[in-house]
Order: sequence, then C-alpha cells, then structure tokens
Amino acid sequence: MGNMTEYITHRGCLYQNLGIAYTLEGDITMKINSINKERIEDIYLHDSIYSGYTYDYSRRQIHLSCRNSWTKKQHDFLFENVIYCSMQSCSFWHGGNSIMSISLDEQPIQMAELISIQNEHKDLYKNSFLDRGITYIALRIEINSGDTLLIICECIDYNVV
Repeated sequence: MGNMTEYITHRGCLYQNLGIAYTLEGDITMKINSINKERIEDIYLHDSIYSGYTYDYSRRQIHLSCRNSWTKKQHDFLFENVIYCSMQSCSFWHGGNSIMSISLDEQPIQMAELISIQNEHKDLYKNSFLDRGITYIALRIEINSGDTLLIICECIDYNVV
C-alpha cells in the first residue's frame, strides 16, 4: 500500500495499520489519497446537513464541514492541492440541503478536459500542476436537491468528531 500509514490510538498506545486514526471517543482522522482512495466509500454522510464550502485559492484548498443530526457527528474535510471544483445549484429535485452520498468518480469528464488542454500546449503549460506527476482523485457529493459537488484534488484530510 505504498507509504500510507494508518495509526490507531488506544489508551495512549499508537498502533500502525492502514491510513486512519481512531480515538477512544470514537473520533476518526484519515488522510485519503490515490493509494487508499477506496476509503471514500466508507464515509457515511447520508442526511448530513450541507451548508457550503470555502475555497482558498492561494493554498489550493477547500474546507467543507457538515453535521449529521442522527449520529451527532461533525464531518470536516480539507481537500488539498485542488485542481478542479464545480458545484451545481439548480435544485433539480426542488430543494433540500441534506447530503445523499459521497463517492469516487474514477474518470470524470472534467479531468479528461484538463489533460487535453495540458497536452495541446505542452511547452506553454510546462510545470503546471498537471505536469508534476501527481495522481489526483475525484469525488462527488450529491445533495438531496439533486445538485452535485465535484472536487478533484491530490489528497483529503478527513476528521469526524
């Protein structure tokens, strides 16, 4: 599994395992990247309240938080080295702000478009973020309004409290 390390904290002892940290209170901390991207499928956000995100252009980071009133848990995401982000806001299904799901998008059209732009002008775009050999991951968050958030990034810091 590459360099990804998982830490499990139990009564002050630190155990290494697969990419996630658990505390006695049930908190979860996880770093997700292309090596362990399948972990996205383990995140349960259904019925968590979506209120938006903040994008820091200079740091290329997106911060998103949502709270699930059923589980009483706060989910915090920090998407790092973001190269693409889009959010529909059409309310196709007549409103709502509850998250239905979070999932990987293995081959988003948007990534193919970015690669095409990069390849058309290799000399002009030399040393762009696509030219650095980074493997990016794409994920979609679907809202019960019918809207979708798509983020393509290098990695995600995920915390549940």
